Formats: sequence, C-alpha cells, structure tokens
Amino acid sequence: MGGAAHRAALCPCRTHGALRHHIANGHDWAQISKSSRFMYGIDKDSYLVRLAKIHLSLLSGGHPNVSNLDTLAIQPGEAGADNDFPEGGFDVLLTNPPFGSKIISASQSTLARYDLAHKWKNSKNSSRWEKTDAVKTNVPPQILFVEQCLNLLRDGGRMGLVLPESLVSNKSHRFVVQYLMDRAHILSVIGMPDALFKTSGKGGTHTKTVLIVAQKDEKRQLGRTTIFMSEAKWCGHDSRARAIPNNDLPAIAETYAKWKNDSTIVESPLGFLLKEEDVENHILCPHYYDPKVLEEIASLSESCEIYKFGDLVENGTLSINTGDELGKLAYGTGNIPFVRTSDISNWEIKHDPKQGVSRTFFEKYKMKQDVRDLDIMMVKDGTYLIGTCAIVTPDDGDIVYQSHIYKIRVNSNKLGITPHLLLAVLSSPVVQRQIRAKQFTMDIIDSLGDRIMELQLPLPQTEDARKNLSDVVEEALRVRSESRKLINQAKELAAGSLGGSRMAVFPRNL
Repeated sequence: MGGAAHRAALCPCRTHGALRHHIANGHDWAQISKSSRFMYGIDKDSYLVRLAKIHLSLLSGGHPNVSNLDTLAIQPGEAGADNDFPEGGFDVLLTNPPFGSKIISASQSTLARYDLAHKWKNSKNSSRWEKTDAVKTNVPPQILFVEQCLNLLRDGGRMGLVLPESLVSNKSHRFVVQYLMDRAHILSVIGMPDALFKTSGKGGTHTKTVLIVAQKDEKRQLGRTTIFMSEAKWCGHDSRARAIPNNDLPAIAETYAKWKNDSTIVESPLGFLLKEEDVENHILCPHYYDPKVLEEIASLSESCEIYKFGDLVENGTLSINTGDELGKLAYGTGNIPFVRTSDISNWEIKHDPKQGVSRTFFEKYKMKQDVRDLDIMMVKDGTYLIGTCAIVTPDDGDIVYQSHIYKIRVNSNKLGITPHLLLAVLSSPVVQRQIRAKQFTMDIIDSLGDRIMELQLPLPQTEDARKNLSDVVEEALRVRSESRKLINQAKELAAGSLGGSRMAVFPRNL
C-alpha cells in the first residue's frame, strides 16, 4: 500500500494505523516517509485534521495529505483546488463512516447526486430493486458512504468498510447490498462483537458492526465469486474500555490468508465460504449462514422429519400473532399481568410480573389477543432472550402480552404435533442455534422478525416417538404446577405463623 503505484484514501486514524503498521514491520524512516506521500486522510472536523497532521508528521517525518473536507460532498473527477487526489481514483480505501438515521448527512442538492439517496422499489415478480426518480429528504450517512467509496476507487481498487450490521441484514436496506454487489466483488464479511463500540457513559454506540472488504469491478458478472465469511466473538475492548484478552481477529486473518494462498479452508464460525449465488435476499451478515446450523440439520435429517415453520403456518398447522404495546400510562393500573419479554423464563410465565394493568385494559385487548391455554409465547425482540419460550396454562389466568412476543398456537393436525411437542422442539439446541443465526439488529435491540418462518423444526419420525416426547413435557409441566401450588401454600403458612399469636404447624406431606 505504501508503494508509488498504490494510493490510499483513509480517514486520519486509519492513516495513523497504516504508518504504525509500517513501523511495526521494521520499515526504515526513508520508506515510511516515502509511503506517507501516497496516503490521503479525509475528515470533516477541522480540529481533528490539524491534530492528525501533527501526529502523522511526527510519525513519518513528511508532510501528510490530510484534507479538511466533507467526504460526501466530494465529486470524484472534478478539478478543484481543495484537494490533490490522484487521477483515476484510489487503489485502497479504508473508513469507518458515522452511523445514525438522525444525522443530517447532506444537503438536498448533494443527495440528488447519489443513486442510494433515491427511493428504490422492488418488483413482486423479481428479486431486483430498481431506482426511482424520487429523492429522499434525508439518508443515513453510512448508506451514502457505500456509494461514495465506490466512486472514489479506481476500477480494481479495494476498500475496507466498517458498517452497521443492519445495513447488510435488514429488509429495508436490501437495495444497498444489491448496489454494492453490482459494482464490486465482496471479498469478505467479518461480523464484529456486539460490544466492540460500546463504552460507559454517553460515549460509543450499541450498534453491532461488520467489516466488509470489497474490490471494485464495474463490469462484473454476478454469481461467479466466493465470499469469505467469519464471525468474531472476541476482540477490542469491553464496555468499560478495558482490553479483552481474547482476540479472534489474528485467527480469522490467518484463515483468510490461507484460503487466498491455496484455496483451502476448514470451515468454522471463524472462517467459512459462501458462494455469491447462495446469498439469500441480499443478506450479508455472516451469522445468518452459520455452517454449524446446516451441519446439525443435515445430521438430524436421518432420524427426524424436518418441517419449515413457515410451511406449517401456511398449511394451517400453526397460527402466529404478536401482542400490543399499552404504553407506560397503563402500568400499575391493576393486577392483571402485562407479560413482557423478561416475564418469560424456563417454559413459564412469571406469576409476579413487573407490570400489571387494569381490567379495563384487559377487556380492550381480550378479543384481539385471544390468549388460550396451551398457546406458546416466544420472545421475538430483545438481546439475549430472543427464542425463550413459555406455555400458557390455567394457572396463568387473564394476561395481556406485549408486541415483542410471538403467540404461537398449534391447531388440529395430522402430523402429531401438540403444543407440548412444539415447546420442546422450539427450545431444542438446533432450533435455538437457528434463532441466534437468523436474528438481526434493529438499532439497539435485535429481532427475529418474520425470519421465524425460516426455522427448520426437527420432529421425531414416528408417531409414538412424538407422543412420548409430548407426554414427557406435559408431565414435567404438571409436576411444576403442583410444586408451584405447594410453594404458594408454604408462603401462606409462613405468613400466618409470623403474623399470628401462635406458631403454625406445617403438614408433613408438604
């Protein structure tokens, strides 16, 4: 990257990192000074630019090319006195653009120049998205940076971008992934840990990110490349800015280099391959394609019947709904449980939920929510609780449940699927691993969304095996219900003994 034939555009901190890399690899002062002439830093903050120039000058002994510019306002190829960028574009580009839907990224006239600032529509008869003439009033900067980085690169140039995972995962951004894949080869996508950019206090962000490495190719043919995928569990610092001792990135880099050198790879979450033609619905986040999930499902196919959740909904075996948000003014108005995600645990709904609502609210939502015994509640949105299940029993009485929860009902069917059987299957390791793989990021929380329809459910092959598993779960729930009644009885006896004049006598059969 430091040679005369390669010119790199980087945000100033990446320029600093590149020079430190040269120093760490033993390059002499003359080489480092020469290399710095072909590195360009760009930042909108004039103060940070001045600091970067001083720091980089001390590192390189040269005069760094750090420009105080609005990256999104730059028009590549346009002559101007405010920059001396290389003609034809950069060879390498590294950046970590600002994230945020509320950031004003560009003026309306600047937005009009970007394809990705336009509204895009999807034809029902095609998986392709088409740009319309309408321009949005505001676009998150990370979306525009994808297009601008491609514009600043020469054909064949490479770029490394740190982007929110939602940009390569969520339904609303599929046109962005299509645009990127139309103009570049995706070389690798590496998922970063959730806590990578979290810090204590007001700093940092809870946004989960991915690192994308791509090579610009305006004349490429889709479906002919292979993408290196990986998911780093550990790296960087924790939310208190303390260095994490474990670091998956060196192992990921080693696996990637080995694949590039001799085309071999031992698949694991730290490195696996995905053919471009196997990219589903323009989703590029690595955990969605977790190879361990596919291996587990394949290994179970000989001993189980595999049913897709969405197919069971379509044929009427299952029904699925979500609840409602009542608002904070409803909290504490009564004793009817308002079931939230934290109230679902260990196959049961807590009997002492944090919030209760009045009967007025219950009657308002009773018909719409239609909660019945043996309905299954599953957490839909959140962080660590997604996929947690409970089953409604007569002990639960009247309840209202929130919108972050699915209500799943087993209807009459010929497959031998009972609510108790489904509860066990949904809680099984192979289904829970699928849920972890398919959940996606929405700002500061995750969601399974309509990807629940993609879950592959392994059911015992024989009717007897299905009935036996269902009976075991039903008996376990019956025993727990009896235990709960005994616990309540013990509490009442304890309250009576402590509040009365004489010590209560506890029955021996408790």
